[in-house]
Amino acid sequence: MQQSAARVLSGPEKLAAVTKLVNTLRQDLSDGSLSPQQRDAALEDLKGIETLTRHSFDSDSSTTSRNALRCLCNALLLAPEARQKYVDLGYEAKACSKLIGVIRAVHEYASEEVKTSIRQKLLPTETDRNEVLGMGTSVPSWLLKNTTNPLTPHLRETISDLLFEMSDKDPTTFVSNVGYGFASGYLFSRNLPVPDAAAEISGGIGGGENRPINPVTGQFLDRERQPDLPEMTDEEREREAERLFILFERANGVISVENPVRTAVEQGRFEELPDDYQEDVD
Repeated sequence: MQQSAARVLSGPEKLAAVTKLVNTLRQDLSDGSLSPQQRDAALEDLKGIETLTRHSFDSDSSTTSRNALRCLCNALLLAPEARQKYVDLGYEAKACSKLIGVIRAVHEYASEEVKTSIRQKLLPTETDRNEVLGMGTSVPSWLLKNTTNPLTPHLRETISDLLFEMSDKDPTTFVSNVGYGFASGYLFSRNLPVPDAAAEISGGIGGGENRPINPVTGQFLDRERQPDLPEMTDEEREREAERLFILFERANGVISVENPVRTAVEQGRFEELPDDYQEDVD
């Protein structure tokens, strides 16, 4: 007579079994008590990482959640192959939200020295401002990218709150730190005033040199890429002026608008070139 199949554990029982398994593997790191076969079997069992993950982030019990999180961290450390499974489950945003929440709490009650240290690591640096903010691979760039991530609304709001708090909850400082492009939506959604002098913001980031910053992108103005376009000839300028003249004349049939080309002609600021005109070439 065949033995009945082993009972499948679920819920708290499975969590307890996984916890015991993780503790066994941790002890093995210290004393090597497991044989290679036992160790491989234990690591294979940890591939069922979904149970730990769901208990960590979906449990109604804070105690269960904490215990599961501790086991989850150990499992991800001990079994690298389980990390991809964790990512595939789509819980990384929840994990990041919890981490950002902890950083917010630490920052709020920290000394000025600790606050300065946190801000130096999480706010855009001079290096980040060599390109449009949010386009790099640094931690501040990752944070900024996720403030506009439509798939992770809670993480998005948590990061924005942290960045605003690291700006002393001052809208002008906030725009200066992250750029108007990232700051405006947050400020509008909370009915906070948007700085009128945003265009005048310049940076002495981290006590460095004072360099003008594009208030929208947060990039140093002297690092912006200018379009590499050939200079227009006088004939090309004349043709472009004629096109603009026609467009404005047509627009006057719909709305009342002053034609700048006509105004330039009337004021003697427009010179019509003869057909045989040749542009001087240096």
